[in-house]
Amino acid sequence: LHAAYALPDTRYGGKEAAYWIPLLGLFTGTRLGELCQLRTVDVQKVEGVDVLVLTNEGEGQSIKSDAGHRSVPIHSELIRLGFLKYVEGVRKTGSDSLWPALPLREGKPSDFFGRWFGSHCKALGLTPTFHYLRHTVRPLMRKAGHSEGTMDKVTGHKTVGSIGTVVYDHRTLSEVQEAVEAIQYPALKLPAVAP
Repeated sequence: LHAAYALPDTRYGGKEAAYWIPLLGLFTGTRLGELCQLRTVDVQKVEGVDVLVLTNEGEGQSIKSDAGHRSVPIHSELIRLGFLKYVEGVRKTGSDSLWPALPLREGKPSDFFGRWFGSHCKALGLTPTFHYLRHTVRPLMRKAGHSEGTMDKVTGHKTVGSIGTVVYDHRTLSEVQEAVEAIQYPALKLPAVAP
């Protein structure tokens, strides 16, 4: 799938979604439900940074908590692999959904894809759930010296601590981008195979 862009034929895999959603999870720590419901308008340039805008403002969109409303910078590895070109291609088709072939279950947009992902991993002899991808990013950001608050901003967790930390300690988008770029997998060498 990721070495040759061999997209699955199964309906719940959602064609291109099967390629991009796991990579987005691996390089952003974003929740599966947040990724499955992305629209083309949710990929934006903010302050010169390409971001995923995670919100519940679109039809059928939901976010787990107030902290989930955020802009997550798109990792340079995803850009190298062609994610922004993919987004532009979908925009040209006029599709509102970033994953036109992915069926979404009402009230739980990630259900069908989550089932497919689990079956796909099992067929490869792997046992992880999609949530494992989310768990990989915090240790990598922490080892690179990023604060809990910055990591919370990336992953959409509520920042805890003193009033000063919660209310006044805002993170700039460039700080959040640095934390996202700290998510590195030196052993993972993927070719840019997406058309």
